[in-house]
Amino acid sequence: MGVSFYIKPSQKNPTSSVHCSVKFNGVERFVFRIPDLTVNKKDWGKGRMKSGRGVNNSSTVQRLLDKLRNNIEEFNREFWILKNRRPQREEIMKYITSNVELKDYFPTKKVSDILLLIEKIIDNRKTGKILNQGKLFKPYTIRNYKTHLNKLKEFCTYKQQKTITSTDVIKKEFIYSIENYLTINLEKHLNTVGQVMKTLKSFLEILYSQDIIPFNPFRKYKIPIPREESVTIALYEDEIDEMYNLDLSENKTLELIRDQFLVLCWTGLRISDFKSFNDIPKDQSVITINTKKTHQNSSIPIFPMTKTILDKYNGHFPKLLSEQKMNYNLKIIGKMISGLNRSVEVSYTKGGKRVKEFKKRYELLSLHVGRRSLISNLVSFGFSDRDCMLISSHRTQKNLDKYVKNTSENTLEMMIEKVKERQKNKNTNG
Repeated sequence: MGVSFYIKPSQKNPTSSVHCSVKFNGVERFVFRIPDLTVNKKDWGKGRMKSGRGVNNSSTVQRLLDKLRNNIEEFNREFWILKNRRPQREEIMKYITSNVELKDYFPTKKVSDILLLIEKIIDNRKTGKILNQGKLFKPYTIRNYKTHLNKLKEFCTYKQQKTITSTDVIKKEFIYSIENYLTINLEKHLNTVGQVMKTLKSFLEILYSQDIIPFNPFRKYKIPIPREESVTIALYEDEIDEMYNLDLSENKTLELIRDQFLVLCWTGLRISDFKSFNDIPKDQSVITINTKKTHQNSSIPIFPMTKTILDKYNGHFPKLLSEQKMNYNLKIIGKMISGLNRSVEVSYTKGGKRVKEFKKRYELLSLHVGRRSLISNLVSFGFSDRDCMLISSHRTQKNLDKYVKNTSENTLEMMIEKVKERQKNKNTNG
């Protein structure tokens, strides 16, 4: 594999021409004779000129062969970087016979300002020049893009360079230096680092498709996106009941958010599907919608609490608040629930180090907790995983299992109650 040399033995002639064999991954092996070069066969051994005492001075020939090998290997590497494919025989031979230095051989490609190009993509998505499957990008998505772009600009300030160029961004070491800056210098959470790197990867894919960069370094070098499972919770049935019984009549915003969240707890809907569900007539006991994420049909049974809440609004919520506003106010509502004031240990990676702390359960409340709550409670009620997947529209058991939060804790609490009962009986009988 690579570049090697050999001579063709001949009994009559004491000299021989030298042949070069070229074979790289993705390049079919080929051989050519090095023009104007002959060597004495006695000076040749094991693919190179002999050296040492008693051997004619052959260092000049060997330096020529070493230079040819280096030139071919460097050409192969540079070609791969610039073209994102391996050179073939004709392309290698054209370079060898050109007598042009490698640095001058390839045409100079325009160096582009990557940050400026990413900023233009974001602006085009904001103004609607670029759509997301025919729809405008959501404002919070645009805000996230800009936040991530600002982190890249801060990286440039740290590195004392004006911007990130198309030459910089295709280097594996450069991509890792961005990740290290976010992790070590800014001490960001691992998932925050992952979000910035994921955004960068997606924009580089666009720039690659526009032939601004020769390849996406994340794909070529198989650079993983950092990620870890977040600490999540699910509400027990009695906690859902307690939330339902809260008197929030003096704060209509909290009341509306509470009611919409409880519908999520009893339908298992993703928030992305909530608007579709809200618009569908609720004249049947089972509502079927096509989910946005998986494009699967999901059958939603209208459980008693769902029906009671929907009847309160005549089957249609008059207003759907923003996800950010609902998540913020959910924590205010959750603080009113006794069980959600219990502390849980939260562990995560920050600044490359493992961090552990305690948080109240209501601090972990978000809209997605509704989906986890339904699945976890149905499993604890004794419904099969297959039954749950009819509602959740999960395609695999593995994905469903990620949503089951309460069953192990329920089991442990049952064990505690049984031991208490056993101790009580033992004391009574004693």
